[in-house]
Amino acid sequence: MNSENPDIMHFEAIPWCATYLNEPGIVCETTSSRFLKDNGEGLLFATTLNTPSTITALLTLYKPPTPQQRQQRQQKLPSPTSSPLVINEVMFLVSFGLAVGGYPGVCHGGIVATILDEVTSMLFPINRAHGAIPGGVAMTGHLNTKFLRPLKVPASYLCRGCVERVEGRKYFLHGTIEDGDGTILARAEALYIILKENL
Repeated sequence: MNSENPDIMHFEAIPWCATYLNEPGIVCETTSSRFLKDNGEGLLFATTLNTPSTITALLTLYKPPTPQQRQQRQQKLPSPTSSPLVINEVMFLVSFGLAVGGYPGVCHGGIVATILDEVTSMLFPINRAHGAIPGGVAMTGHLNTKFLRPLKVPASYLCRGCVERVEGRKYFLHGTIEDGDGTILARAEALYIILKENL
């Protein structure tokens, strides 16, 4: 873990967030969508929501598979609904500023849905970086969001993106946002479709 990373330093100063950063084997890195791509892709998270008053800090956390887990996975016979992913859960630590509010002091619902879309979709580039799911781009088919409790701002939250099942090129995922006490404040069911490479 790079302790000089400003996002890591930000969350290390928040005790409940620091417990996630210090889990054995965890990888912590600034979320890749915070960096604008050469083709201009990613303006929303790299520019619009990358300010002290919108999303102050954003970290991606995950546990890479151990060599033993990789070997066990290769020995198993795949089923039609088994996941080809080697990393089945990705987490975000996110700190929201006041400017993402809709109702005063409460995060806008569109931002809540956006961060749920981002945390679930992050499963794809991370798995590709570990040699899983070769192929085309993953696009959101739907994102069904349930708002359970208000997300107060400014505040920090833990977001999770997890795999439920896979059907061919269709990936059924779910995401949650929880506070420092572990209370789930919003959840989403997401469908992603891997586009054919020749499209």
